Formats: sequence, structure tokens, C-alpha cells
Amino acid sequence: METSKIELSIPELLHQLICLGFKISYENDDLLLKGPPGKKIEASLLNEITVKKQTILEYLKLLNVQKQLRYTNSYFSGNIIKYDEKYYHRITPIQNYWVDDKIDKDYKENQKSHGQVIIKQEILGKVDIGLLRLSIERLLERHESLRATFHKIRDDYVMGINDIHNNDYIEYREFLFPNDDLCKAFVAFKDHKIKFEDKVFLVRIAKKRKNEYVLSMKLHHVIFDSWSREILFRDLVKIYSALEKNIEPDLPILKYQYKDFLSISNDYRKVEYQRNKEYWNRLFPNLPNELIIPGAIAIKTPIEEKTCRFLSLKLSQYNNKKLNRASGRFNCSRFIIIQALFYLYIFNKTGQSDIIIGTFVFGREMEDSQHQIGCFAKTVLLRIIINEVDSLENIISKVIRANEDMNNYRAFTLIESMLEKIGSDASLRGTYWKINLLYNETVGILNSSLRNTDTHMEFFNNLIVRDLPLEIEPNYIIPIDMQLDFQVMKNDIFLKVEYDSSLYSKESIEEFISNYIEFITQTDF
Repeated sequence: METSKIELSIPELLHQLICLGFKISYENDDLLLKGPPGKKIEASLLNEITVKKQTILEYLKLLNVQKQLRYTNSYFSGNIIKYDEKYYHRITPIQNYWVDDKIDKDYKENQKSHGQVIIKQEILGKVDIGLLRLSIERLLERHESLRATFHKIRDDYVMGINDIHNNDYIEYREFLFPNDDLCKAFVAFKDHKIKFEDKVFLVRIAKKRKNEYVLSMKLHHVIFDSWSREILFRDLVKIYSALEKNIEPDLPILKYQYKDFLSISNDYRKVEYQRNKEYWNRLFPNLPNELIIPGAIAIKTPIEEKTCRFLSLKLSQYNNKKLNRASGRFNCSRFIIIQALFYLYIFNKTGQSDIIIGTFVFGREMEDSQHQIGCFAKTVLLRIIINEVDSLENIISKVIRANEDMNNYRAFTLIESMLEKIGSDASLRGTYWKINLLYNETVGILNSSLRNTDTHMEFFNNLIVRDLPLEIEPNYIIPIDMQLDFQVMKNDIFLKVEYDSSLYSKESIEEFISNYIEFITQTDF
């Protein structure tokens, strides 16, 4: 009975700490808490941790033992399969979305670049190409995910790993005419299409003229997310610098590889699937009404007409300070406050009380995943029901609960629960789910120095390095009505809005967003 009690109560307690930005671990018989500078834990929560210290210790130790067993027995649990004398690894729904063309078929067919990532950097100065090649090879050796392949075997998609000695990941060319179309096409991978069964990572180095190079990398989201970008450049920087000094790079040891995290996720899903499914069905037995957004000039349009347009603005310092104060007052993140205010804005604007909003999560709760190149990020739904008598504080509490539920009951998600109710003839996007809210901070995801140009300067021996702009498809498709991306840079908050121009005019979106900003300004909190 005690084990059951631990499983039901301690995970929720630990998740509260995670939501506050704290990490908990143990050493011998002591609990260790690490959190953001200046962030404090409420006395009641701290007291509960103290009272349950021994139980938490037992739970964390049990998790560690179970993890080791999972890795040892992954073959016997069915997460590794043998086919044609080769071993393959079962993937999760995150990777399956990218590799299965039947999922989101219309969108993928109309958005040809969907899933691909190209990163281009210009390097000015003398570069040791041999050393750069070797650094990339060491990066491939360190991260199996960069050597991943994907195949369909017995109606299921699985992941393979290319041999470490497969050295055709790097292409180098010198160009006599650096600004001609051949050079531009080479670094833009115009002649290349990703084939899942071959490779999902490729590097091209172009020498345009003496001491002028372009380093261009192409990856697929199936093994790469925004967090992975930081890891990729950190590791490449440190490997190159270390090889130059003829020493080993100072990098965190990778205890596990991408395939191991997929195995853990699949095991978790098997164990928790039914319990999570029952939870969502109890919490939301019915579908909400379709979300109606003011200002729409059409009801529904074909996917090929959903051309994306952009709007950008900067929040005032007054609103920035208000969000900071509210974050401290309610002991939650600024993004929670932004979400709560948006729910309340929609409620006041439309009278709709049962509202769904999409967002992205990094999905890196597992130990050591923060140093892994891979696709852990995913889109999730947050659903709350507002009552007429709800104060902003009540709504904030509901938003916090929705975020906790999204993480605690992820083996069977709210998206899956709603899709079961809708059936195959209707779409979730464009009816109940029309808006995404995103929030990104330019520091704090990893070590802030990773985003500092000085790190790259050290990497290239004080050479000049800069990111090159990427080409945007002229008819870039957005599969959702709108996406609001809040980007925090130092003391400023910028808002980038992407919207479906077939459904909204520039004027209607500007009015909708400006009214939301004004709502933040006028709301007392």
C-alpha cells in the first residue's frame, strides 16, 4: 500500500517544484534543491517536502533503479526489434508525426519544407577545414541521433543508427565565383531532399574566396528541436577548441543516447496510458463549442490558401513590469500570467467559457536529456473552463492546473482524447483549437553563454562569425488561425504574431492583438 501512495502523491509534489523552476535530486540520504536565483519556495510546500523527505528519497532511488532496469531490458520489453539482421528502436508519437506522411497529410503536401531545419553561418578568416571536419565527425560520434535513420517495418516506423564510420555527412566545395547561383544553391541544399532511410543530418562547407566560408547544416525536426540547436553549437565549439589544443573537450558525459529516452517514453506510455485516458475523459467528457475569434473574414478555407503573414510589436515597459510583479505575487512564471490574461480576454471578448489554446513544451524532464540532441519538444493543448464569478487569481490557478495536468497525464494526451471524440471526419485544428501561445527566453534554456557571440569567436580564434538569413517560402502555410510568440530579450518582451491571411485581414489582426495588449494594460493585477 505504501508504494501505491508514493506513486500517486510524490510525483505531483515533485511536479510542483518543476513548475516553479526547481530541480530536486539526492546524494546519499540528503535531498538537493536547485532553483532560479532569488526564487523562493512557499513555506507550506517546503514544509511538505521536509515532512515527506524520507518518502521522496525512497521514490527517487526507486526511479533510478527502475531506469537502469529499463535500459538493461529494453530488448525484452519490445523497444528494440531485430529485422534483416539489424537492430531497430521503436519511436514515440513525437517522431511518428514527422515520419508518417499520412499524419497531417494535406499540410505536409502543401508545405514542402515542413520539418526541415537549415542553419547557415558565415565565417570570415583563416579556418582549419581539416580540424572543422574532424570536429563534426566527433560530434557525430558523440550524438547517435545525428546518425539516425527511420524505416517502416511491419506497419510500424522505427529508428536505426548509421555506423560511426559512415563519413558522407560532410561535403566541402570551393567556388571561383562566390556569389553565383551554384554557391547559393549548394549552401541552401537546393539539390538535396531528406530521405529518412538514409540520413537526417548533413553538413556543407563552402569556401567562397580566401578566408571566407559558409558553414551550412541541414537537419530534420524528427531528431532536432530548438533546445538541440544550443547543444549542437556548444558541443561543436568545445570539440573544435579542444582539438586545436590537443586535449579532450570538456563536455558533460552522455550516460544515455536518444534511443534510450525513446525507450523510457514508450515504457511510461504503456504503464500510464489507460489511467491517463480515464483521467481526461472524466475531466472533459464533452467537446467544447467551436472557438469563434472576432474579425474573421471567412469561416474555413482550404489548406493551400492558408498563407502566413506576420505582425511584430514590443510590449511596453509598463506591461513588462506588471507581468513581473504578477509573476512574483502569484508565484508562477510570466507565461502563466500571459496565458491567464489571454483566456480572460477571449472570455470577455466572445463570452465563450470553455477555451482551448495550444502551446509548445520542451519535454526534457528526464535526467540528462538537457544535453541530448533530439526532438523532445511537442505541441500540447491547455483547456480551461471559466465561470462568471472567476477572478484573475482563480483563472491563474486553473491555468497552473492545466499546465500540470498536461505534464502529469502525457501518456495519453488531451489531443488524443479530443481526437477520439471528434472522429476521423472532423478536424481539431480550425474548430476547437485555433490559437497557439508560445514563450521563449533568450537566456536560461541552457547556459546563457551559448547564445553569446563571444563563444563562437573563441571557437573560430577570434574570427568574424554571423548567422546568415534563411529563405522563407513565398507561400508559407500556417495550419492554425494564429500563433502568438512572446520572446524575452534581456528586459524587453517582443510579440511575433503569425496568422492565416485567408481568414484574417491585416487590419482585423492588428485590432485583435492591440485590444489584447490594451486589456493587459487596463486589467488590475
